[in-house]
Amino acid sequence: MLSDSEHKMCVVVLFGGMSSEHEVSRVSAGTFVDQLDRQRYELLT
Repeated sequence: MLSDSEHKMCVVVLFGGMSSEHEVSRVSAGTFVDQLDRQRYELLT
């Protein structure tokens, strides 16, 4: 069990939108998620 000081910070990644940059946003979000340190952060889906 984790102590209070060891709790993981929860992270939500928002991306997209209806624009010509949608695909760039999607790729950037995917890169961020892939690089997220899962021992320190909890990714909420």
